[in-house]
Amino acid sequence: MSFHKMLSRSFWYSMGQKSMSCIEDTARKLLSYIDKKQFSKRRTSLKSRASSIKKVKQSQRH
Repeated sequence: MSFHKMLSRSFWYSMGQKSMSCIEDTARKLLSYIDKKQFSKRRTSLKSRASSIKKVKQSQRH
């Protein structure tokens, strides 16, 4: 194998590694973003549930 071929092969290999790590990074960011979205949704639903429970307790008191 010539030196040029070796160089190009290592270049493409490093490019592939970079793109893979980039894809992994993007996927991780996307997953964390989705997690945060779902978590905030869950949190708001929990808040609304808690407030509705408070309302029920207040109405029972009257």
